[in-house]
Amino acid sequence: MVESLTLATAKSHGLLFKTGSPVSFTAIHNKEKAPNRGSRFQQDIEPAGYYTQVETSPNPELPKNIERVNVTLKNPLILYFNLSSENGYDKNSWKAQLSIHFRAKGKQLTRILLQHGYDGIITIDKKYNTTSEIVLLKPETIIKEDLKGQKANYVGTCAASFNNSGDCINDDLPYQNVSDFAKGEEDSIEVSKNEFLKNVDVPNELRKFLNQKDTLYLKDDENDVYMLYDSNKDVHYFFVR
Repeated sequence: MVESLTLATAKSHGLLFKTGSPVSFTAIHNKEKAPNRGSRFQQDIEPAGYYTQVETSPNPELPKNIERVNVTLKNPLILYFNLSSENGYDKNSWKAQLSIHFRAKGKQLTRILLQHGYDGIITIDKKYNTTSEIVLLKPETIIKEDLKGQKANYVGTCAASFNNSGDCINDDLPYQNVSDFAKGEEDSIEVSKNEFLKNVDVPNELRKFLNQKDTLYLKDDENDVYMLYDSNKDVHYFFVR
């Protein structure tokens, strides 16, 4: 539980940000991967996720490395960026507080937060009472404007996407581990071949499966993952936008 954490509440950008209260907003995200500076920005302990911030001044022409996304969080965790009025990365930062509280970091910390029902973290600048760093923990909270109507692309197989410990090593997949995948597969719906092809770009090397009667076409609706399932060899081929 998070009772011992210092939760924040703020009215910012015309919205109420409060732990457990649903909120929707437009955000911007830097598509370029941030250089790993370890403990300097506490990247060595931060939860895994999609880092973004609220778009405060809408700009119709964004830089190529910036994308606009529409976000809906059903159960956000709202924390101060730093418990002091200075927004530094020290023992009082939101990353340090979470890591210490749950005794975890990285993907493990994200899994714990998801188990507690949180789909994102919104941090509040204590001095100015406005939003700061935001982490989205579940891909279904994000709708990318440039992905509307875009087909899903092949990103790998189940066999190559998880290590011996069961952790997901495929950065293109939304699953944290093999258990997440198993749940996604269990909850997926079977779609027709035509529906599958309308939404998926199948590369030439996999098109042979389209003519096999034992091939199943699945969609993990919650995580927006399409799967081509070869039931003969028990192999899932993943497709994501």
